[in-house]
Amino acid sequence: MARAASAQAPKTETAPSRGTAAVLGQHLARFRVGLPATQPRVAVPKATPERALATAIGRAAQASCQMPVYPAQAQMTHATLAELGEILPERGLILVVEGPLGALGVVTLCPAMLASVIEMQSLGRLTRQPPRERRATRTDASICADFVNLSLAELAAELSALTPGAAHPVFRFASFVEDPRPLELMLDDIAYRCLRLDMKVGQGGMRDAAMLIFLPDTDAAVARPGECTPGQAAPGAAVPGHVASVPAAGRSLAEAVRAAPVSVNAVLCRRKITLRELRALQAGSVLGLPHDAMATVRLETPSGLEVARGKLGALHGNRAIRIAARAGAKGDAGRLLDVGMEGAASGTACPADRTKGATSDEMSLLADPPLADVDQPDPFRTAFLDSADGSDNAAPAPPLNFMID
Repeated sequence: MARAASAQAPKTETAPSRGTAAVLGQHLARFRVGLPATQPRVAVPKATPERALATAIGRAAQASCQMPVYPAQAQMTHATLAELGEILPERGLILVVEGPLGALGVVTLCPAMLASVIEMQSLGRLTRQPPRERRATRTDASICADFVNLSLAELAAELSALTPGAAHPVFRFASFVEDPRPLELMLDDIAYRCLRLDMKVGQGGMRDAAMLIFLPDTDAAVARPGECTPGQAAPGAAVPGHVASVPAAGRSLAEAVRAAPVSVNAVLCRRKITLRELRALQAGSVLGLPHDAMATVRLETPSGLEVARGKLGALHGNRAIRIAARAGAKGDAGRLLDVGMEGAASGTACPADRTKGATSDEMSLLADPPLADVDQPDPFRTAFLDSADGSDNAAPAPPLNFMID
């Protein structure tokens, strides 16, 4: 019985199925011919702007504060300036970012994202407590500035790799905005691109967060009514919603003039000094200024023409001038327009009249016109001018001083 059972045991083994035999036969045939075995294809995800956004923010969070980011949903849409107030998160951190040529955009962090960045930079981890509801402050903006700058730089790099021919400028943190209402006045009414990333941050995705990036759309501009761009048959034949690039040559003369750079000098005051005083100036020397020098700053063109007056101060950590009055606002507009006629009489204000018939040497001397108030009395040296001995130490220094660097 035992022998019979052992003899019948091999007959109970199951033969390989037809499908398995076919696969084994294909591999055996390829091996005999010498062809390499086929490898399974790996599905490579398609590169999209949404994936570029998630990658950029994830890299920036890891580089700036070692915070893990798990993207949940990324979306990119075209928006207008009027829609900005509707998409901003409540009680979020609102930052104005600036790009090349003065282009402005907005970056906002939701309260959870703001608290996460601060906790990772201060504690090195996220707490289990939910973020406390509060208004974002300027200190929060300073703490998150590095993370925002890295995110924008990584985003520009990812989008440039995605579309090599398109221009993707790098934006950087410019200022903090506490109230979103002035944004409609600060930003230009142009086409924008809105990028939003909903994510989970922290170890294991312990907190839900969101980040919004609102930047000018440099790749496309909405065709204006009545304008015909290259590639369009007629203004009325434009397809609704069509996006076409607007070349620089298609701009009007007024737009080109408005975009022209203008140099303006801020002048605190002017004073006359002797050659001895000029040669004695060095690092650490102190120049006396009048009491109202900060409140009577003049904005002048390089030729010395006064444009406006204002008060010197500070705004967001930078030097700033608050315009108090524009030149010509009190009836002296004719003086500004007729400055060439006055220069013709005095020989100092009209470059065209002064250079007429001049030689090359004289032209080099007349390249920079003299100051308009050079012949006026100097308020700093009245005591010196009135003194009989003419000593250099006759006039005491005013209380407001400037140190030469």
